[in-house]
Amino acid sequence: MDNRHHQDSKKVQQGCQQKKRQAPTRKAQCYSEAHVRLASFENAKAFDRRAQLASLQSGPAL
Repeated sequence: MDNRHHQDSKKVQQGCQQKKRQAPTRKAQCYSEAHVRLASFENAKAFDRRAQLASLQSGPAL
């Protein structure tokens, strides 16, 4: 049973180490995805602003 316990604890330690190694990559990916979402949101706001200005300049639709 001691050998089995040792193997189990070794697997847990290896899993923790793997998560630690992957953490910077996950964090960078998370920031990258957030940046893309923010850029998309800013583009949508700019598009809405341009559409609103265009409708004000062209006057009411007939």
